[in-house]
Amino acid sequence: MATPSVGIPSCSPSTPTTAQPVCTRQMCSYSAGLEVFADLGVLVWGISPQDLDRHEEFARQHSLGFPLLGVTYSDVDTIAEQVRKL
Repeated sequence: MATPSVGIPSCSPSTPTTAQPVCTRQMCSYSAGLEVFADLGVLVWGISPQDLDRHEEFARQHSLGFPLLGVTYSDVDTIAEQVRKL
């Protein structure tokens, strides 16, 4: 999988929208557990099809400790296909 840091294991929680309560809980849960991922040497970065302004607002509002990447659904399909090839 192409990650911001090539060669580093990554965890990429995805969400269709950061505005839904279940999605908010999911992203906040990952953020609260970042030390566990760090201890394992895993980089966390979220993906969602929303625009960057929305991501920045959400990340600030919920004090996320990892980046949210804005991608389209076709980008997510491409990423998933690349993962299947690994």
